[in-house]
Amino acid sequence: MVYTLSGLKKGDMLYAYMANTGGNLDPMLGILKNDRDRDSFREALAAIVANTDLNLVTALSRFVDDYFVAWNDDSGDGYDAFLKFSIPADGTYYLFAGSTITNQQFDAFAPHLTSGSYRLLLGLNAPGVETGKGETTGAIIAEIVKDAKPSLQVQQLDITLTSDKRFAFYRLIDIQPGDSVYARLVSTDDHPLPRIFLSDFGGKPLAMGDIDRSANAVTFTYHSREPTVGPILNIDGSNMNHSQAAGNYRLTVGINTPAVLNEDLAAKGLPVIKPSIKVKIALSVDQIVSVDQQNENFTLVGSLDLMWQDTDLAFSPDKCRCTIKEMEVGDLISLATEKNILLPLFTFFNQQGNRWWQNQTVFIEPSGLATYRERFTVTLQAPDFDFRLYPFDRQQFHVRIDLDLPTEAFRFEATGQPSDILGDQLGEEQWSVVKVTQGTTEIPLDKNLKKSRFTMTMEVKRHLNFYLFRIFMPMFLIIGVSWVIFFLKDYGRQLEVASGNLLVFIAFNFTISGDLPRLGYLTLLDRLIIASFVCAALVVFISVYQKRLEASGKIALAARIDNCILVLYPLIYGLLVALEYFTATR
Repeated sequence: MVYTLSGLKKGDMLYAYMANTGGNLDPMLGILKNDRDRDSFREALAAIVANTDLNLVTALSRFVDDYFVAWNDDSGDGYDAFLKFSIPADGTYYLFAGSTITNQQFDAFAPHLTSGSYRLLLGLNAPGVETGKGETTGAIIAEIVKDAKPSLQVQQLDITLTSDKRFAFYRLIDIQPGDSVYARLVSTDDHPLPRIFLSDFGGKPLAMGDIDRSANAVTFTYHSREPTVGPILNIDGSNMNHSQAAGNYRLTVGINTPAVLNEDLAAKGLPVIKPSIKVKIALSVDQIVSVDQQNENFTLVGSLDLMWQDTDLAFSPDKCRCTIKEMEVGDLISLATEKNILLPLFTFFNQQGNRWWQNQTVFIEPSGLATYRERFTVTLQAPDFDFRLYPFDRQQFHVRIDLDLPTEAFRFEATGQPSDILGDQLGEEQWSVVKVTQGTTEIPLDKNLKKSRFTMTMEVKRHLNFYLFRIFMPMFLIIGVSWVIFFLKDYGRQLEVASGNLLVFIAFNFTISGDLPRLGYLTLLDRLIIASFVCAALVVFISVYQKRLEASGKIALAARIDNCILVLYPLIYGLLVALEYFTATR
């Protein structure tokens, strides 16, 4: 802001005190060298912010030397600015009240203008102003510059509506009293125009769009008489049928730029539309507690970090004498409710039952950078288990986390490397993790909107020692016994052993069936057991036949059958195993 101080006399002493009353504003005061500098110094300040390679201290020193005859940053209480200036000659002077530049860290260190509300106390020959306290007395000595150009801001967006997404909304920056918002929506492919309107944060309409005279655009104008916090520009295509809904549009929004209503202006100034807030998410799995195959779920212990930046959460560190604020989640929600701040609330999509957390903490930095950290235990559904190759199967454990608000407000960005996701001791001895992937997608929300989903997938395989030594080895030994009994030449004893083997396979089947849900298909192990069961049953049938041959005196025929079985049995069993494996993996 630039204030005009008229009628000052040589020798007068000007006192100015600027105090932060909200946000992370770091106040700065300066007396402009020249009336013409009111516009050019804004551009120079913006150039410093845009150049991340500058030495910030050196660049700021040159800036203030170029544009101010006197200036101050931190001479007041904390980060408050106090300026004392002796008037060198009669005339009009211009006082700059604004923000200094600091560094913020989210994606990287970068120059950043602080922002927020302030209280400005001015005094002429009134040294008591130095305390930052005082009441208004005497004549007015300063006014907002009347002839300064209003802040011109224009932004353009290309928008696509489809039959599945016929609604969109965009949060605008806060509108100051006296500012005007202009919006124009045109079709770029001759599709029907949707409705557009401006509403406040509670959904109350502030301005409705009208079709212009050319019938090629829909526009609205909103003149703000009081501060308008968080206005929302809505695009509603619900008035169009499905065949009309798919279309491409260009939205132009401007502040104090009425020309927006008649033409597509190029972007200028600071953005008008608040961008979707990027929420960085990092999920690490410390331990897989259990895998319940029958109920198709798994339980894990993990840590979740969310990081996002919202200037509405910013604060001045000199007020709390702290570099970071730590608070409970409930306190953050209360603060957000009080100040009408949106938070990136989330849900574990495939959560089953409650999610238990050991701790939940929020850290907020002066720039509005917030970090949420949680350590939790949760049971997650896994309905896509596929046991066809059991126990040589590979399963995928999915952790799906959804943001509860549309992508126009928040969207996930996955961080961290897959190698950092898993703890050193996963704890689930039956499984080993083969591969970990993560990513974000957009999924449908209500009103044809989309929301952001983070998915982490762990591909796992079983440790096979148990199955090799406790199932396959005994099963193959039993099959071997079924084959060896044909060397006995004692058909009664042979029949007893074959019948015992058959009962063993029945017991095997019951044992394995208790580990898996009631499936609508056969697993590889089921197929192998069935093949072994068939072979064992066949041995019983052959043994009964040989016993009858022996009873009827046809010993030679029974012996020839023994010789054939000794050769064919391993081959038939091997072919059955190969056939079952091929069928399961097909």
